[in-house]
Amino acid sequence: MNLLYPIGLLGLIGIPILILIYILKSKYKEYTISSTYIWNLSEKFIKKKSPISRLSGLLSLILQILTVLFLSFALAHPIISIPDSAKNYVLIVDNSASMQIDSRMEKVKDEMLTLVENAKNDSQFTIVLADEEAITLCNKETKKEKVIQIINSLTPSFISSTISNGLEIAQGYFDEDNTINTILYTDIRYASTNNIEVINVENEEYNASINSLYYTKNDEIITFVGEVVSYNIEKELALDLYLDEVLTKSITISVISNEDSSFSIETPNVEFNEAKVVLNIEDDLSLDNQYKLFANESIDKYNVLLVSNKPFYLQTILSVLGDTTIDVTSSYNGKEGYDLYVFDGYSPTTLPTDGSIWLFNNKTNIKNAGFTVQGPITLPNGGTLTQSRNNNDVYNTLTNGITGNKISVSRYIQYSVYSSYTTIMSYNSHPMIFAGVNENGNRQVMFSFDLHDSNLPLLLDYIILFNNMIQYSIPSICDQNHFVCGEELVLNVLPQCESIRINSPSGKPSFLSLETDTVTYKLDEIGTYEILAKINGQEKTFKIFVAFPKEEQNPIKEMETIEIIGNKNTISHNSTYDIQWLLFIIVIVLAILEWEVYIYEQRNVR
Repeated sequence: MNLLYPIGLLGLIGIPILILIYILKSKYKEYTISSTYIWNLSEKFIKKKSPISRLSGLLSLILQILTVLFLSFALAHPIISIPDSAKNYVLIVDNSASMQIDSRMEKVKDEMLTLVENAKNDSQFTIVLADEEAITLCNKETKKEKVIQIINSLTPSFISSTISNGLEIAQGYFDEDNTINTILYTDIRYASTNNIEVINVENEEYNASINSLYYTKNDEIITFVGEVVSYNIEKELALDLYLDEVLTKSITISVISNEDSSFSIETPNVEFNEAKVVLNIEDDLSLDNQYKLFANESIDKYNVLLVSNKPFYLQTILSVLGDTTIDVTSSYNGKEGYDLYVFDGYSPTTLPTDGSIWLFNNKTNIKNAGFTVQGPITLPNGGTLTQSRNNNDVYNTLTNGITGNKISVSRYIQYSVYSSYTTIMSYNSHPMIFAGVNENGNRQVMFSFDLHDSNLPLLLDYIILFNNMIQYSIPSICDQNHFVCGEELVLNVLPQCESIRINSPSGKPSFLSLETDTVTYKLDEIGTYEILAKINGQEKTFKIFVAFPKEEQNPIKEMETIEIIGNKNTISHNSTYDIQWLLFIIVIVLAILEWEVYIYEQRNVR
């Protein structure tokens, strides 16, 4: 036993003082009486006093001595140590998405709480969460209340993760102290273990899932195709197709256990915003029992203002390559509200500020356009353009799939181009096609020549190049509408985009930065995300579906071995208990008893 404040034992001096007072104190008391008769009568009663009455004074002394004794020890704050009883623990929690199956994480929490509550005082707890990256939730914590609070806050993730990152942390603790007890809470079956106690919460649950879905269509029929799997059991699975939340068709297929099985559902061709296939079955994981597709067609529609006296080439290619509304005019009066402005042989006084811009054969300087006009050049025998050799996103987007070695021109305008632009094709080191962001912040593509003065419209590169130009100038917000949980969503920041907000399946809103051309967002929930982009004052909505990770769907996972390297030492540590509170309780009880004895004495005296 240790005393935190030994000076408290000075209170024991009170014991001899109490004894001395008891010895010196007179045992007789004077009383005034009215007659000898009453005196004689009192002697009669005195003789009949109980033994307890005669011992009450001594009992009071004993109680006072005990009170002083226990109070002195309480003030000294004694701590009792129990050798080899406390242990140090490193608790690794598997936080992979499969812990969503049949409330496995709740079973883990129950096991951990039982361990903590039954552990001896001064046991140390380190909790490591094995997620995408291992997270140490508490480090050598001895306060059980704090450890229990952390355990109760654990929630399973929706993301695939591995145990190895948590084992690396546990190995570090074991290297420092080989008496540490490492416990892994998981749903994986291990054939063998070394220096690790594995608590497996898997209970041979059943799960079936839908792993993919896409569709094709013709004028009459839409065909939805996907894959399903039944884990560890051969089974017949019922599938329901919903279009815009209306049950459209149901099928049943037979599947072999643990093998992906294809399904196909045909329905008449109708317009829809959302298609959903639902696995109509009861299993132990509902998060992978449906798969969604979204049309998202309206968000990729764009409108174009084409300013040209000879619009045929450009109007034709724009109509072919996209869902486009094209307004054609021969002059520009500053009107805005378009996604793309095309100036063909026309030099506007000022550039619009709310969309992407294409300029063809511009002959005069334009404020904030990012280049200056040096003059026209004629090539009587024609000149062949050469493709530049840049390696940035602008260049890679605009040259994707083109050959670029057969384009020739007979006339062009020579420009002095600012360094912020990327040259795509050139002639004698003069930029002929270049792109970048102008001084207004708009994406801009510039042609130094008129299409009528080149053979470009006759080449296959014509379609490919202009399709790339549309992808660069008016990119889709997102290139796909279904993902797997844990992936990064990459969004394109469209011209004049004012805001992008993402609503997660749980309803949590997030506003994304618009400082770069693309922005990323981590998808960490299962279900439908809603993307709302405000462009030119109009809000466009785009939806994506995030599926459950396939590698986490099988409820029975097996691995060969898991280990902490080293030699385990089984020595435990001392456990300490603070008994000050118990001593104070004893002091209070003794004080009450002494008071009762005093009251008893006074009553008998009277």
